[in-house]
Amino acid sequence: MLFKRGSKKPNNTKPGSPRSTAPQKAMQKPAQKPPVQPDRPPRNMQKPPVQPNKPQGNPQRPPVQPVQQNKPQPNRQKPVQKPVRFNKHLPGAADKAKQKPVRKKFRGGNYALYYVLGVIVLIIAFVILANTVLFKCRTISVSGNDNYDSDEIILASGINIGDNLVKLKPSKAADSIVSSLAYIDAATVKKSYPTKINITVTEAEKYYCVVADGTTAAVSRRGKIIEHCEAGKLPIVKGYEPETLEVGAWLASKTDGKSDIPAEVFAAAEKAGLKNITVVDVSDKFNIEVIVEDRVILKLGTSDDVVSKLLVAVEIIENQLGETEYVTLILTNPEKVPAQTNPNPNKPVSSSSKPASSTTTTSSEAPETPEYPEDPEPEEPEEPESPEPEEPEAPE
Repeated sequence: MLFKRGSKKPNNTKPGSPRSTAPQKAMQKPAQKPPVQPDRPPRNMQKPPVQPNKPQGNPQRPPVQPVQQNKPQPNRQKPVQKPVRFNKHLPGAADKAKQKPVRKKFRGGNYALYYVLGVIVLIIAFVILANTVLFKCRTISVSGNDNYDSDEIILASGINIGDNLVKLKPSKAADSIVSSLAYIDAATVKKSYPTKINITVTEAEKYYCVVADGTTAAVSRRGKIIEHCEAGKLPIVKGYEPETLEVGAWLASKTDGKSDIPAEVFAAAEKAGLKNITVVDVSDKFNIEVIVEDRVILKLGTSDDVVSKLLVAVEIIENQLGETEYVTLILTNPEKVPAQTNPNPNKPVSSSSKPASSTTTTSSEAPETPEYPEDPEPEEPEEPESPEPEEPEAPE
């Protein structure tokens, strides 16, 4: 059956037939399923070793090598290397441990020399200014002076306004004050930066007198000769044999071992509480005598252990002797003190009276009071009887 172009295709299907409602199954193609892809092996799985290409065909013919094409490699960064931990058990680890780490050099080391030079220049400049312009004396203060004016002490020190404090020597100025002024026993000079000087003096006081060659000189506590004067109520030191009695000089004896005896005896007397010392005789340095109140003579022997000897003497004088007794105490052995009575110079001595002696023992127990015989009272001379005048006879 032929059909013309533009004509319609006849519809042979009848109404109600199955072709009119459902499509033809024969005309439809079955749906294709997607190809099943094999599972990829895991990344950690090792790849099988690649076997070399076996020659095929003619064994004499070399195998054809595949042409390698230079493919562009992707721009990949190198992985960061992890720090390797040090293991001391590995060979050579001990040598590596001994190696010291290399330190980087300090780039600013070139400037250290300039810093040192700058500091040196500053120090030199400061020293020059301190000795020339800075630290000039402007005020001088004096304290502790009663017998001398401040101007006299400043003049004796040799310090002037405008002197440089750096160049000033305090010890030299203090020695000049002591040697120039007789009534100054000690002096101290201190600098008070930037422009002040403080002078402190200790004035001398009469402590005892030394008699030699008909001259009596007053001596201070430190042994400085103050002036020539009468002893008065001061204790007198005899038998000293001084080198000089010049005012302002320091007391010293010509005999070895005598120079310090007076100072030791007076210092021990202060510790023991012994007062009213009138005479200290050091003519024999091995037999020193001390006279108290012009009536008690203490024979000390040497100057060893003077304090304990004087303590025993104070106990005997205060507790065992009367106020008018004249006694000699031999204190060479403080544990056993012999005592001897002396005649009273204010009373005439009779031919029948003799000095009595006794011994005083010092121990932990209460000492017994020695019995001293009383001085006999002098007999009063009988007044001669005056003859009665005869009456004249009356003339006849």
